[in-house]
Amino acid sequence: MTLDQHIKNASEQTVRDALHLILARYLTPSFGSLTKRDIDLLIFTALERIGYIEDDPSLYSLVQKLRVTRGKARGLLYERELRRMGERDLDEKVRQALRRPLIQKQGELFVLEIDNPLVIDHLRSKLQTLGHATDSSFSPSLVKLSDDAIIDLLEHMLDAKHKERARKEFVKAGFPDNSFQGVMKDVFKALAKKVADEAGSRIVEQVFGPLMDGAFEKIGKAMADAGLDTVIKKMQKEKASTG
Repeated sequence: MTLDQHIKNASEQTVRDALHLILARYLTPSFGSLTKRDIDLLIFTALERIGYIEDDPSLYSLVQKLRVTRGKARGLLYERELRRMGERDLDEKVRQALRRPLIQKQGELFVLEIDNPLVIDHLRSKLQTLGHATDSSFSPSLVKLSDDAIIDLLEHMLDAKHKERARKEFVKAGFPDNSFQGVMKDVFKALAKKVADEAGSRIVEQVFGPLMDGAFEKIGKAMADAGLDTVIKKMQKEKASTG
């Protein structure tokens, strides 16, 4: 919808609230004292109030609706998020991203695609704290993770009860009874082998969705639906023959 349509569809109270937001903030601390950046963020918030900008907009949506460059859209989104998101909010955004990772065809690296620039910085900071380097030269919206990096991230972000329940479900599905990290290493090996035989890598979501959501009872079915049960059996035979 166009801006005019959003204004017409918004309730009278919503429009009043948006106008009050603009006028009251513009007069604080005095008329004309806001910087250009503050004014941009003020209008950005007002456009959110009337529904023209979504609560969690994509960069492409901002570029189209605001008619700005991708760089400016990233800057506006970054500063808006700095003002409203705390550590827990950012952690939850990272967890959401971990529900839908991609895996490269060679099976060496996982990739997380995150439009929100502040969440990207938050994730990179966590990875650096855990001792893993990050590379943003290929795209500012993508984060590549080695198997060890994503396992350490999961180890850090999930509580002990969550990890133990997940481990038990993976063991039920056929993986060796091992520590959470040990089990996840085998899970990733199975995923890499499966993805190598598939046209796409979205298959990873079938396992990561239940894992991150705590839907432990769905992990076994998700792995069977993804065809990982046969991969697991093949891995076990290979291990036995070389052992």
